[in-house]
Amino acid sequence: MGEKADVYLIDNFRNTHPVPSRDKIESGRATKDNPPGGGEDMEKQYVTKEELKTLDTKIDGKLNTMSATIDGKLNTMSATINGRFDGLEKDNKHLSKLLWWLMGIVSAGVVLPLLALALKILFPKI
Repeated sequence: MGEKADVYLIDNFRNTHPVPSRDKIESGRATKDNPPGGGEDMEKQYVTKEELKTLDTKIDGKLNTMSATIDGKLNTMSATINGRFDGLEKDNKHLSKLLWWLMGIVSAGVVLPLLALALKILFPKI
């Protein structure tokens, strides 16, 4: 902490490092690395705005067609699944009635003898 940092005046810095004027700044368009018009490779890698719009329209058309196809398949599958559930619901109603009848018969077969046994134990002389 005992050392102080060197202080430089901004005027001294400007005199030793001049800022270039706007006239000297090149945009880089006319250098040999980037010739005007893009050169030969430009046509392979880049497109014009019109080509991009045409390609975008084609892609949108294909996406809309694919979306309609997928929607149609999903609707068909949904109708098939709904039909199967309707069939299961009817079967379930029949099985439910059958199950209630079986439970009633089993309960009657178990409860009635137990009730008779309880009555014999409580009232042995009857």
